Amino acid sequence: MHPPRPDAWGNPYRIQSRKTFDEKARVYSTGEDGASKTDGNDPDDVRSWDEERWRWYSRRQFTRETAFCMMVSAFITVTGFCLLTLKPKSTSNDAQRRG
Repeated sequence: MHPPRPDAWGNPYRIQSRKTFDEKARVYSTGEDGASKTDGNDPDDVRSWDEERWRWYSRRQFTRETAFCMMVSAFITVTGFCLLTLKPKSTSNDAQRRG
């Protein structure tokens, strides 16, 4: 049998046993901080019983990706601006000398 996979932060998943026969087992991750004071109900915990179980991780990942895209866009804009404004301009005297 393979050892269980850790969560996205390298921490083991936690499992809460069923209280009734019909209830599903509850699995949760303690999130990035690796701690849970409320058995899976902390704001940063990722839990199987939450309707929006990936909301915290997804929001954080979306923020990182958005920030990266904004930095790349700013770099491209500044680089393009510099290339256009610092490009040596030919004068009419240069054209007359050559021709």
